[in-house]
Amino acid sequence: MTSDNTPSVETHEFYDALDLYLEADLALALEPEAKTDDDQRKVDRLVETLCAAEAAVFEQPAPDLRAVLAKLEVAGAEGRSVKTAEIDCIRRDLLRVGQFNQSPTFLPAKWLTLFKRAGGTVALSKRDGTIKPVTGCPLDSHVAVQMLRDLTPQERAALRAYLLCELDPVDYGLEAA
Repeated sequence: MTSDNTPSVETHEFYDALDLYLEADLALALEPEAKTDDDQRKVDRLVETLCAAEAAVFEQPAPDLRAVLAKLEVAGAEGRSVKTAEIDCIRRDLLRVGQFNQSPTFLPAKWLTLFKRAGGTVALSKRDGTIKPVTGCPLDSHVAVQMLRDLTPQERAALRAYLLCELDPVDYGLEAA
């Protein structure tokens, strides 16, 4: 919500996508069992519409906890398998909407180990008199690139703090700041 209590654009976009999902879900549920090829083609179109509507729900950030709950219910709908990307989307929404500083299960040491295994690198750099950790990876290392993209701001801050404690500036030709 904006400060004047009117719904934000993001709120409208999410709930518009949710309404389309609910309409598509109802249309499919009300469709009688397919008995002919034409019936089956109609059901197939309804399923395609429902899948597109599901995707649209997950593309929009959840504006509030009610929206996070809706995403969770869409992800767990009967006959549907939950995608890892949807779980991650819900997790990010909860971190943002719930105003959590970071996930209680994020372990910088584990993330860093997996990142390095995927081809990522970590170093220290001195800029403006301050020593800062720098992460990088070859662009063809898709897993490492995605890991960097998937970090929330809170996880980035936790990782930065961890690296500053764990990495020795002398090992990188830098003197302590």
